[in-house]
Amino acid sequence: MNIRKMEPVDYPILEDFLYHAIFVSDGEEVPDRGVIYEPGVCKYIESFGQKDDFGVVAEVDGKIAAMAWVRIIGAYGYIDDATPELAISVLPEHRNLGIGAKLMMGLFDLLTEAGYRQTSLAVQKENPAVNFYQRLGYEVVNENSEEFIMVKTLQSSWRIECGNAKDVEDLERLYDALNDHLAEGFNWAGWKKGVYPTKEEAETGIEEETLFVLRMDDQIAGSVILNHIQEEAYSEAEWQVEAKGHQVMVLRVLVTHPDFMNQGVSRRLLTFAKEHALSQGCKSLRLDVAIQNKPAIVLYEKCGFVHIGTVDLGLPYDHLKWFRLYEFVLGGK
Repeated sequence: MNIRKMEPVDYPILEDFLYHAIFVSDGEEVPDRGVIYEPGVCKYIESFGQKDDFGVVAEVDGKIAAMAWVRIIGAYGYIDDATPELAISVLPEHRNLGIGAKLMMGLFDLLTEAGYRQTSLAVQKENPAVNFYQRLGYEVVNENSEEFIMVKTLQSSWRIECGNAKDVEDLERLYDALNDHLAEGFNWAGWKKGVYPTKEEAETGIEEETLFVLRMDDQIAGSVILNHIQEEAYSEAEWQVEAKGHQVMVLRVLVTHPDFMNQGVSRRLLTFAKEHALSQGCKSLRLDVAIQNKPAIVLYEKCGFVHIGTVDLGLPYDHLKWFRLYEFVLGGK
């Protein structure tokens, strides 16, 4: 799947996606396609491409499978003349595959870069998508008999800083919450509550001043450990650059609290890791990831990390034998 910015060549098919975006509740008859030309609906796409019109598309096998776009219009989700209103549409055959969340993150990044502080939407109260929007950080700010009006703040009060002793208990709760979350579905990371990661990792990282936390509105949304300790198996790899131990930063225990997933926490921590490693004079940022951890692998590759090789880290767990090694070249002195 590829997420990219919407281009003028994509505008003609907005009509098709707007039609697929219309919610039809159980027992309701599917409306005629002409519904998209009604005054309250067509304004979502009419003459699209103006100053405050932005969009992203998701391509699967080279074909557009989903679109999300915003514009400042006096439509169903209107807030004010500075808040762009959202529309999102995923083709039926591509739904429930996680495409929508990734698409939205791409749109949020685009809007943040453009300087917008928030975005709004309107959604029918009986639409299951309400939960989806809430997971992405939207909050209900108004409602009528049929719809919720929801707003997401794009420029949250977030910061990344070195963890301190007061964070240990919160980090332990984060680790446990994440492991509980993984246990409920497919445990891509292969981690286990009480085994890894644990309070001890947090205490050591804080004591050594190598653990960093990302706070959102003063809550720990994510964390990462950055140190110079390379596993023995790292010596088996042919890295892109030759570097001495102090010139290599190793990324460990990258975690996001389940309550803050799909809000760009991991990406921000990865960006910070690159900046921190470079500021320390490192030439290389390295990491290892279990071969079955596909979501993490996709994230690292999208963030510019290069697959170097696959090694056995010698862990005493059958399900955590093989790990992929990744490197991001920094060019430090």
